Amino acid sequence: MSLTSVLAAAASSLRLNAGKVAASADNVVNVDTAGYKAATVEGVPVATGGRRDAVGGVTGVLRPAVSVQGLLAASGSLTDLVISGDGFVPVETPTGARGFARGGLFQSDSEGFLADPAGNRLLAHALDTAGQPRTGELEPVNIMAANNVALQEDGTPGEVTGTNIANDGTVEALLANGDRRAVYRIPVALFANPNGLHLEQGNVYMPTHNSGNATLRTAGRGRAGHIQSGAREVSTVDLASEYVRQTLAQTAYNAGIETLRTGEEMLRELVDVKR
Repeated sequence: MSLTSVLAAAASSLRLNAGKVAASADNVVNVDTAGYKAATVEGVPVATGGRRDAVGGVTGVLRPAVSVQGLLAASGSLTDLVISGDGFVPVETPTGARGFARGGLFQSDSEGFLADPAGNRLLAHALDTAGQPRTGELEPVNIMAANNVALQEDGTPGEVTGTNIANDGTVEALLANGDRRAVYRIPVALFANPNGLHLEQGNVYMPTHNSGNATLRTAGRGRAGHIQSGAREVSTVDLASEYVRQTLAQTAYNAGIETLRTGEEMLRELVDVKR
């Protein structure tokens, strides 16, 4: 076991604990972000290839607790929605990519699409006048376009005055004459390993090899959770736990600095002896 191994191990400890504090800081600033999932950095020993004279050190692995359900709270807007249970709603990001979210604070944008503050548009199956999917493809939910589908009892287009989202994901257009017509159905996406999803900007998750591909299901059936409108999922961050994590990481970081100093002093002593 060489002195350089000691220095390398101490340096890896510094990187690990700095990463832990960074992850905790990210959690703290998102304590009130709807749908945010707290993440931790866990230490994983670095393999030494079976050599007994080597120190592998440690590396950090980010572990987001995506599968943990946050508390549900009323939001005051019927177009806000959240999944109570397992699953995600499909969204289209501003770049046109297919992503997934636990829900969102959706409002009609300037073009009538239901979008969250990050610009992610809610996706669903458009329904025909019989309440059946027109195609197998998902498309952005557009309340303005619902005027072309929502027919009154006499078969003429009705003026849409509002929307209602049922627990099974059915989006209903509320007509001025009191009628309501189903115009979209929001599916719930399930993953074999939701904790393997990759979080991207806008609080949107993307599938990875570890998560597996999305399987679309009707809300409330099988493992798929129910869709609840007028609600938001509270962040899963617990401030008390974050303060404890930060304190432990700081203590370990300071210990790593002392180890690094000890190794440097020993190395200097060795150099002095050789002189």
